[in-house]
Formats: sequence, structure tokens, C-alpha cells
Amino acid sequence: MQKKKALTEPTAGIYYMVPNPGSKKYEIHTMLEEPGEDPIHLFMWDHISKLVASKFKINHDAISDAYTGLPRGRVIAPSERSGVWIIAHGNDVNLTVYGKEILHEFGLSDLAALNKVRWEHDPHENMSVREKELVETSCKFKLSPTGISTI
Repeated sequence: MQKKKALTEPTAGIYYMVPNPGSKKYEIHTMLEEPGEDPIHLFMWDHISKLVASKFKINHDAISDAYTGLPRGRVIAPSERSGVWIIAHGNDVNLTVYGKEILHEFGLSDLAALNKVRWEHDPHENMSVREKELVETSCKFKLSPTGISTI
């Protein structure tokens, strides 16, 4: 698991947008694709849910099953033909605010400047309403496209 560490080479993988209680903004946490492996959000969630529980001082069990309760996405390497990287996202964060950071985390900034990255809304990456509400209620915040507000 990597946090806030830019790559020099473009890499596929998955990410979660994790709320920071101090800044009220999201931090990008990534799991990079290893050769022959396909990272899965459900497996990454164990780490992310423990991190969120620690940051917001709640019992981990309260959110341990809510793996679609935070914004997330997937970076897909190009097929040989297209040469275009795809960033599948749930349309749950403001890409004007966080898009450059996501590109940076996966080493895609230069390729984006060359029109070799395409953002695509993928309903599979959407937060589920039930799990989002569970995370919000447990952590005592409201998620928004730009960050959180405490309740």
C-alpha cells in the first residue's frame, strides 16, 4: 500500500479517497497492480477501513464491511492498440479538485498532457448509498465531492 508517493513510470492499480479529519479534504491511497495480479478494492478495504477508524477514533467493526462507502476508482493500462490509459471512477469526487493528484499518483501526468488518459464513469466504482451512510454515521461526517464536513 502506498500513500502520497508519486511514481515515475505509469502504473495501473486502484485507489480510495480517504477523508482527512484535519484538512477536511481527501487523501489518495493506492494499491498498484503487480505483474499477474489484479488489485481488488475489497482486499484493500481492510487497510483503508482500519486507517479511517483510527483517524476518526471509532470502532473498526462499525465500518469493516462498507468497502463501497468511500470514493474509489481504478486505473487500467492501455490495450496494445489504443495506447490510452483509462481511469474508471464512481463520479463521487470533484475531478477538477483531485484529478491532477490521481494522475500524479499513478505516473500519468505526462500521458494526460498527450491525451493518452481517458476518465470514464464506471457505475461499478460508485459508492453504495447504504455503505456511504454507514461510514458517514459511524465517523460523524458528511462526504461531498470536495471533502468532508463534520456533523
